[in-house]
Amino acid sequence: MQIIHNALLKQILVSQEERRELIQNKDAILKLAKLNVPYKTKKQILVQDLLTPFLSSLGSIKTTAHYKV
Repeated sequence: MQIIHNALLKQILVSQEERRELIQNKDAILKLAKLNVPYKTKKQILVQDLLTPFLSSLGSIKTTAHYKV
């Protein structure tokens, strides 16, 4: 949790794109870091809030990538 906080405050060097993604997912990431949040809730957060955008961005990267054959 402290690492995310420091990255958002620009105390840790991250790219502007990575910082933007952290800001977009800040609430979900902070809930995952809390100890009093139940496992079931964390699993739901991972699937709904973080995994879906990750997979969609991964799909767009794959379709725009150029492969050498």
